Amino acid sequence: MSPSLNLRTVLYYLLVMVSVMVCVFFAIINTTEVINRRLNHDTLFSQMSWLTDKQAILYCGILIVVFISLLTVISFKFYHKRQREVVFFAVLALLIGVLMLFVDTLFYYKPV
Repeated sequence: MSPSLNLRTVLYYLLVMVSVMVCVFFAIINTTEVINRRLNHDTLFSQMSWLTDKQAILYCGILIVVFISLLTVISFKFYHKRQREVVFFAVLALLIGVLMLFVDTLFYYKPV
């Protein structure tokens, strides 16, 4: 007996796939930002250019932990077929990703 492939199932898998990609993307971007800051190289993005190295590394480190934790929770819940919880954490990951894009614009250097 094969599972039915209706619109709800397709949207569910699409949501999970997109949220996993968002978590991986932001974790990789913030990891490269931490590495570049630690090696005193130019950073990938200029959003945090006026922050000190310690502040930027702390900010990126927190985001790395958040997105890897969300990725782990989504994967665990998906494996155990808990659809409601997967949808909740997937939407949470997407909302944090979108919110992070708006928060990062606060780090642009604005001369007085």
